[in-house]
Amino acid sequence: MSENQLPRLPLRFLRWFCKDELIDEIEGDLSEAYHQRRIQNSAKAKISFYKEVLLSFNKRNIGMMEKYKETSLGLSWSMLAQYGKILVRTIRKSKVYSSISIVSLTLSLTCAGLIYLYLNKELTYDQVYDDADNIYRISHLSNNSGRSYAFAPVGLVPHLIETMEAVEDGTRLFKYRRAIPMTLTATKQSFNEARVGWVDPGFFDLFNLKILYGSAEDLKRPYTIMLNESTSQKYFAGKNPIGQTITFNGEYEATLEVIGVFEDFPSNTSFQLDLLSNIETCYKTMWAGGWMTDWQNMFTSAYVKIKPGKSEEVLKVAQEAVSNNYAPDRPKLWETSLQKLTNLHLSEPKDIGEWSSHNDIETIVLFSAIGLIILSLGCFNFINMVTAQAGQRAKEVGVRKVLGSNKKHIAQQTLFETVSFVLISGMLSWGLMYALLPRLGALTSHSYYLNDLANAYFVIGFILSLIIVALLAGAYPALHISRINSLHLMKKNHTAVGGAKVRNTLVTAQFTITSGLVICTLMVFLQMKYIQNRDLGFDDSTIVTMPIHNDEAVIPKINAFRNELLSVSGIDNVTAASHEMLSDYTYITNFIIQGFEEQKKWERYTVEQDYLKAFDLEVIAGRGFDRSIPTDSNAFVLNESAVSALNLTPQQALNLTITDQGLNYTGKIIGVVKDFHFRSLHHDIQPFVMYVNWDRLDYISVNLSSNDFARNIEHLEEKWYQTFGEKAPFFYQFLDQQTSDLYLKEDNESLLFSSFSLLSVILGVLGLFGSALFITERRYKEIGLRKVLGANTLQLILMINSIFIRMIGLAFLIASPLSFLLMNHWLKEFAYHIEQPIWVYAATAVTTYFIASVTVSHISWKAATSNPIEAIKVE
Repeated sequence: MSENQLPRLPLRFLRWFCKDELIDEIEGDLSEAYHQRRIQNSAKAKISFYKEVLLSFNKRNIGMMEKYKETSLGLSWSMLAQYGKILVRTIRKSKVYSSISIVSLTLSLTCAGLIYLYLNKELTYDQVYDDADNIYRISHLSNNSGRSYAFAPVGLVPHLIETMEAVEDGTRLFKYRRAIPMTLTATKQSFNEARVGWVDPGFFDLFNLKILYGSAEDLKRPYTIMLNESTSQKYFAGKNPIGQTITFNGEYEATLEVIGVFEDFPSNTSFQLDLLSNIETCYKTMWAGGWMTDWQNMFTSAYVKIKPGKSEEVLKVAQEAVSNNYAPDRPKLWETSLQKLTNLHLSEPKDIGEWSSHNDIETIVLFSAIGLIILSLGCFNFINMVTAQAGQRAKEVGVRKVLGSNKKHIAQQTLFETVSFVLISGMLSWGLMYALLPRLGALTSHSYYLNDLANAYFVIGFILSLIIVALLAGAYPALHISRINSLHLMKKNHTAVGGAKVRNTLVTAQFTITSGLVICTLMVFLQMKYIQNRDLGFDDSTIVTMPIHNDEAVIPKINAFRNELLSVSGIDNVTAASHEMLSDYTYITNFIIQGFEEQKKWERYTVEQDYLKAFDLEVIAGRGFDRSIPTDSNAFVLNESAVSALNLTPQQALNLTITDQGLNYTGKIIGVVKDFHFRSLHHDIQPFVMYVNWDRLDYISVNLSSNDFARNIEHLEEKWYQTFGEKAPFFYQFLDQQTSDLYLKEDNESLLFSSFSLLSVILGVLGLFGSALFITERRYKEIGLRKVLGANTLQLILMINSIFIRMIGLAFLIASPLSFLLMNHWLKEFAYHIEQPIWVYAATAVTTYFIASVTVSHISWKAATSNPIEAIKVE
């Protein structure tokens, strides 16, 4: 039986592993048996042949190691040294191609690696805890206001733990919406801490935090506090702080004993807290008794650990408990839900009660795509240059074959050079990633360390990427060159490996991506500029806000504070309100309006009389508050949107009676103001109500008129302590800085897009330069002949340029509609956004055309102005 009649796969396997002296005997026996069986049943004969080959794979027959020692595939040190010499010679001879290959791959690997590090942080959010998969947050939807809350009634968690075996553990977390002043008892130094949490002692059991000093057990005692490592360093310079005391200046002053220090929360967790105190302390220092058992307190986050498969059972009991205890007369007021802890970060944020950042799966997909795109751009360049180099050395390979080198040696050398380039790029990329970790952390709000680069998954993925690139770039030219007949190589001018169509496709793909990223970057930049320059309805650049904490010490003296400040040059107005302007945390209240049966769910601020004047809000009907008119102490001012919701004109709304049901507060509408942005530009302007209520003032705002802000702040601090004393620490923030913070995520995305766009342009130019150089070298003799026959320099430059300009034009036509759709989707995240201007697309087309023309023209000009006689001589 001939070899062709035997199953090929097992036959090749047999010849690979079997000893040379046994191969004929074993193959002959198997062939004879197969022939006999095939007469009876062909299918069974094949199965038996496979089986017998596998049975032959045993210690007695295996001899592939001996083969490798004798075969040319084995790489000796002398052979490696020889390949190294050839590699060095190749780099010196082809500096441009080698540089493009290494730089392109280094940049793309660096970019892809950094994006992987970021995505890994985002996709592993909250997975650091041992029981993360079984921990749930209890959330609620108000069927009254339509708002969602990341909160649960304060009595729910203890109730579930006591009544359900399925609930193994749980904790409550309260975080105040304002920063809290903390004063060191020993030094009297004050800090404004925005990340203070009030928790049950079981918090440290549920979330396995590492305790560095002290014990979490002591947190069961009220008036105790634990600090994270960074805060301990800030307060006590790294010394053991156990036993030290801190004064909490909240609604009431309290002294807290430091009983422990815990490790900082990882950056990819929902709990970014610096100080943790007992939740019992919170209700004693911030609210009156009954707070801990009042089911109508819906201001705490609730987390429970549930046995696997029992979440639906727990949800049912939780819903019943809330319905029966929060408002028994309105059992459908709240809709309870459970959210898995590990899913919180990439889920839609609740309207109220989210204390950590959120992301969305679309952003994850987008960054993943960008990483793959940038890596592909670098690989395109690398593969193009490697194949170009391999093709140019065809005659060298032919000579080596004539002198005795076989195809295995040729393949080995080609692969060795490619792998060397990949390894050099990989090492450079690793170092570059390490250097850029701090910058990446600043843009993504995560912490990155050397351990992230040394992580097993990252290392394996990085090495696999290098292997794949090496195989893609090296395998084809190695096999192609090594298999061509040596005489054919000597006679024919092989200047390329791979077809022109493939090469042109890669260049077109590169500039499609580059054009798309440039368009997207310009759109993001214009949107962010639009947000920064949009008229908010007031000037935020001159407003300074100061939080109020010790109400009894501050609120009664606000008028005295105002009078002191207004006597200072450079200070125009002083006011106070329940919220900071542009706060994303507002109250929604049911309002009853005279003449309307249906209640209105509107947002509101409580203010003092000078609020409209201080922010220079435009009154379009009626008037603003006036402290000289006693009835204005319970008067109301609406915005345009509220009046429009009533289908009234601003004049018609004046003097209507309005009641805030939540606070049982009734008064007359005395004015209507022009719509202004009281929330960020992510939100539409909604119906909004302001009324005077001195019992609910949380922020003082000062309008500065002078440009000498440093001097103004000195006056503010001086007058603050003169008026309120040391028990009310002074802290301030400029409103325009808070406005900028609202769009920090978009600003960082803009910077990242700009970086990616710049990188893609660099990679595109490198690829275009290499391709233009390659094509020019291939047509060097043709250029010389055309010049001898009368072609001028401009004609020759246009001849080369036209090849690439067509590809750039096609790339732009593909990129434009895709970019339009992507940006249209992104802009919808903003309630107020730009319309995509046509000039962005035109500018991108002109820019990419200009870049391509300059890049290609430089090379084509050199070729067109060279001595044509020298070009004709080239073989």
